[in-house]
Amino acid sequence: MAQAPSGLWATVTNAGAGFGMFDANNMPILCQIAPPRLRATGYGVMNFFGIASGAYLTPLLGKLKDSGVPVASCLIMQLPISSTWFNFDLPALVL
Repeated sequence: MAQAPSGLWATVTNAGAGFGMFDANNMPILCQIAPPRLRATGYGVMNFFGIASGAYLTPLLGKLKDSGVPVASCLIMQLPISSTWFNFDLPALVL
């Protein structure tokens, strides 16, 4: 079995830790802005949009990479698309 480069392990570790910190802060933030009866629904909606954006972007970025677009360009193009999922006014949706 080939040994993975140390940079890969550092990247995977940082990505996992970063996602863990992000996910651990979702519920406390939601609890500050959503009434108790709608917190589970709000968390479900946030998870839905996270999964939906990942499901949409994975094949799109794969097609771009297969067509010869550099990976860095694909990741830069992902930022505006994925950030639009989180730029909605949650209190307006909840109330």
